[in-house]
Amino acid sequence: MPPAPLQPQIEAIFNDAQQSLAKHRRCAERLRALQRKADARAFAEALFACIACVLPVFKREPAAERVVEFVVRFLTEAGEDDAGEQDELIGRICLPLLGLSDARDKAVRFRVSQLVGRIMNAMPEEAEVSDDLFVAVEERMLRRCRDKVPVVRACALRALFRLQDPSGPSDAISSELLRMMEHDSSPEVRMAAISTVAPSKPAIR
Repeated sequence: MPPAPLQPQIEAIFNDAQQSLAKHRRCAERLRALQRKADARAFAEALFACIACVLPVFKREPAAERVVEFVVRFLTEAGEDDAGEQDELIGRICLPLLGLSDARDKAVRFRVSQLVGRIMNAMPEEAEVSDDLFVAVEERMLRRCRDKVPVVRACALRALFRLQDPSGPSDAISSELLRMMEHDSSPEVRMAAISTVAPSKPAIR
């Protein structure tokens, strides 16, 4: 008897996860069990299809926010035995998300920036980020730091938190965070920049 299709099984787990934060641990365990039995590429594609359902939602509706919380938890809280496989999965999810970062729909730009930022900052210190992902996050999120929508700019700059190098005088990320801290038109974005920029002599000044 052939195995049940992945997509409907993952959709059922996501449906449970958006109902309550209390269900997230058990939902993550169910999703991890599916992952261990599935082909890595097929699982990533099915998972991304479910994540994509929240991208058009601009309002911070509780159900959508719970999906974001669940995705971040599942991708960043793998056990030691699953760490390498999980790092690879993060790349398979984040790279396609970043490919949508220039979408015309402000909701998509917001959710992409939010998800990528939350995932990057929740990853364990020992997690291995591929060079392709590192470069893509830097390029795409720096671009979104100039977005016309303040909440997109705020999410984008937070996504750059772990990539900044304040010790380098020519670090593009540090320079952009300092610019936003001082000159952005939105108080929300300026406050986000203040809480994100790493301590350095230029930041203190």
